[in-house]
Amino acid sequence: LCKATTQKDVVEAGRVIEGLNITSREKFSFPVQERVMKAAAMIGLLNLSLNLLYSMIGNSNTELDTNIPTDDMSAHSTYIPSYMAYTAVLNTLRRTRKMDQ
Repeated sequence: LCKATTQKDVVEAGRVIEGLNITSREKFSFPVQERVMKAAAMIGLLNLSLNLLYSMIGNSNTELDTNIPTDDMSAHSTYIPSYMAYTAVLNTLRRTRKMDQ
């Protein structure tokens, strides 16, 4: 992303990052995901940054399974990213007038 000079370069970099499956918690730690989310939001890759944000805080469309024992709730653990990371996403949503997302 840092070497992208044209919109085409940005889109290509976004495809490469999406291909890495950055939302995988086994491969990438939350701090790495935060940095990618912030960079993607600042450069305009809104879908990528929103996917990362939703994967960190838990997708609001997914209901928690109430049949899971309380000691196994770690499967639904969430992570609140730093304010600087999610603020970049919110600013991008505001700029693109997509605040309903």
